Amino acid sequence: SSEDVLHIIDDYNGNDISVVNKASQCLLPLPRVSTDIYIFFQIKKVLQQDMSEHRVPYIKAGNIRGKELSKFKEEVIDSCNAFYPFQQHFGYCITPLFTSTAEFEIPDQLDIFTYPRSAPVGRIIEDHAMNLAKGKIKQIPGSLYISSEWGNFNRMPNMVDTSSIFLIPQNDSEEIYRDLIVLPDRQELPPPAVEYINNMYFNIQNISIEKDKNLAVQLEYKENDFDIEGEGMECIYGDHTTSSEKLFTNIFHSTVFCNSKHPAILDEIKIKLPLNITPSHHL
Repeated sequence: SSEDVLHIIDDYNGNDISVVNKASQCLLPLPRVSTDIYIFFQIKKVLQQDMSEHRVPYIKAGNIRGKELSKFKEEVIDSCNAFYPFQQHFGYCITPLFTSTAEFEIPDQLDIFTYPRSAPVGRIIEDHAMNLAKGKIKQIPGSLYISSEWGNFNRMPNMVDTSSIFLIPQNDSEEIYRDLIVLPDRQELPPPAVEYINNMYFNIQNISIEKDKNLAVQLEYKENDFDIEGEGMECIYGDHTTSSEKLFTNIFHSTVFCNSKHPAILDEIKIKLPLNITPSHHL
């Protein structure tokens, strides 16, 4: 009946959208096996000035006690109150997906490394081994723990596509899986589309302002310019680390590279475009 169809569409769209943003698992459909495929994890923290200084307590984690530890905790709390929601890069993890013999193998425990000075992700991955050998990056005590599995995951319950739409009706008893890109099996018809969506992706490459540093980018998508100070449209996919209850936000703040006049921005921005775009819509 038509009522049943509407109920299915509601399930697809997700009435409780917060469960999507709290997903801790994702699917990575791969078109081929390659030893050149890496997973790169970014670890961020609330802005706290120059990380080369404020990272030291983490590197010397077991040797800080008493007043020094209390002072550091107070500084972190003050930074959270003063600089939220601005973030900076704290560290990263990197691992190939396949061994030299093309076997799928990802360790369950990954080392965390300090970021080199501002550089794009491709350069960080390419130079990782060299920078580690030359001492340009250091290992931070601690690990990132993950679990991984290789197999055929077509038609899994609670798969969410790149637009955060459930591919099949939601099953409350199963965890949510984010699908980073939808590559349907050629032998299988894709699920019916229940919403028309156009997503626009932005990768800000770098900022260059000669006399200033500690730079960040603020981005909004606006319907018109009638009110310069007015808020942008709530159509930017939110960062689930800062807006766990909402799928969309009206403003985006890039990560800050402290003391860098030419920072390479590593963030990707995704915007759900309105169905009817007019000449007055703008970034």
